[in-house]
Amino acid sequence: MKKLLLFTVCVILVLAFTACSSSDHKHDYAVESETAATCTEAGSISYKCACEHVYTKTIPAGHDWQAGTCTTSKTCKRCGEVGAEAPGHSYENGVCTRCKEALTLDLNLPTASADQPLLIHNKKGDVIHSTYKITNIRYELSGTSSKDVTVTIILEGEKTFDKDYGNKRYSVGRIAYKICDEEGFVIFSNTKDTMMLVEGEKFKNLKIALTGFNTEQKYTLTFFDYYS
Repeated sequence: MKKLLLFTVCVILVLAFTACSSSDHKHDYAVESETAATCTEAGSISYKCACEHVYTKTIPAGHDWQAGTCTTSKTCKRCGEVGAEAPGHSYENGVCTRCKEALTLDLNLPTASADQPLLIHNKKGDVIHSTYKITNIRYELSGTSSKDVTVTIILEGEKTFDKDYGNKRYSVGRIAYKICDEEGFVIFSNTKDTMMLVEGEKFKNLKIALTGFNTEQKYTLTFFDYYS
């Protein structure tokens, strides 16, 4: 009886070995054990077939990075390590070439419309020399860095009065303006724009280009009398 049992076992083993060793056999593996990899130590996964064949796959050690953005650094999902410093935006024509985010700036503009125009008087003492009626104020942004933004302010309106057309026009034909930061510090103040217009003449594309703005700051634009 024992001899018969031993013989049967041997036959089964031979048949199993022959089946798994034959070219027609296809292994059907299942995970037998798994050791997770860490940032500093490799891991592994062992697979086993019904025919007892086993193979092991190594999982390399290393960080599992969560991708960063233009403003945030990449971070390891496993250990939380932070990678290289965020590269920042790279702007071209006012749009980031990496993330496609457009330049923005917190710039408070005076109210000006056709129904409620902004009147700017250029005067010397109590005498008004010229007046501008601004009906639209807008701006465009450009630059290659969020900390060095160029603002182009575009004015639309009409010159409604000019007392000293002629020899004295060098001193009266300008609109003064300034831009302040949150603390009231004057960032820009300039009266050199050549707005030498004839009384009654309209303008649609008068531009004031200013540089050096930071998108993390807030600014306020105001106009004032040249001689005030």
